[in-house]
Amino acid sequence: MAMEALSKLMDQISPAHQEWVESLSRERQLELLKMWEDHGGNTELGNIGSDSNSVDPDALIEKFRKH
Repeated sequence: MAMEALSKLMDQISPAHQEWVESLSRERQLELLKMWEDHGGNTELGNIGSDSNSVDPDALIEKFRKH
């Protein structure tokens, strides 16, 4: 299920960010998914009833990179 969520996020980010996310460890990828979901991104792992993203995925990646 996490792979599907990661795929949804990857579809929404720039190619440069896609490469960076792919280089992350599995644990860091899951942290990123959790952060995205916490900020309103729809990963379908939670956020029941939410079917739209209220956060810019690329902006969130930038924030996560500094984290």
